[in-house]
Amino acid sequence: MAAPTIVRGPNFIDISSITEDASYALISKSHNTAMKVRRIEFIGGSDADKLVVKQGADTGPVICQLGVPNAEQPDYREWEPYKRMEPMIDFDKCTLNAGHRVIIEFL
Repeated sequence: MAAPTIVRGPNFIDISSITEDASYALISKSHNTAMKVRRIEFIGGSDADKLVVKQGADTGPVICQLGVPNAEQPDYREWEPYKRMEPMIDFDKCTLNAGHRVIIEFL
């Protein structure tokens, strides 16, 4: 399967086209330690989409589970102050349709 599409900005990572687990190493690329995450936002491709983000690995604890009440309404979780974590997307636990996006905002 193809790796997800990842766009990195100065304080965000935008992930789309997820077709397999997205490990922390793949998501963070330039972060050697846990990143300080402020917000994880999920924009689903359909009303039934669901996202499961875990800490570090697919065997790690769940950081958050996000879904969408409708495809036009994103779901998100915020942490104030920023929380150190190593988010990974557990594809096997997700329901993702075309058009989904995950945005991780960090410090």
